[in-house]
Amino acid sequence: MAVLNRCGYHLDVVKWFSSAQRHSCQMNLAGYTCAIQAMQRLKDSAGALELLGKMRGDGIRADVVVYNIVLNACDKSGQWQTALQLMEDMKSEGIAPDVITYNTAISACGKGGQWKRALQLLDEGHAEGVAPDTIA
Repeated sequence: MAVLNRCGYHLDVVKWFSSAQRHSCQMNLAGYTCAIQAMQRLKDSAGALELLGKMRGDGIRADVVVYNIVLNACDKSGQWQTALQLMEDMKSEGIAPDVITYNTAISACGKGGQWKRALQLLDEGHAEGVAPDTIA
């Protein structure tokens, strides 16, 4: 699946993943990550969020990479509120946001016209020891 993703066959990744699930194949973190990344690259934030939910339902703990991929999908689709909720979910699950997390959430807030919230995230990142970079 990762090779298909890298080669741009994102829809094929989603189809393969769906087929594997229909045939009761157990998916692991890597499989879910590939499928979620394919959804993000297809600009399907709803699909990425749905897969994150299924992943949790299957008892697989998301990591910072998965959250950052879903955050990116939310950023690209203008869902700043969902991006902020995902950051809260991460923290409640004991997953520390990294520089990519903060950059993406700040971007989502900026695109959504939420400049005060974006500045709060910038301050929060500094307080957490994760200074957003020049991209933010």
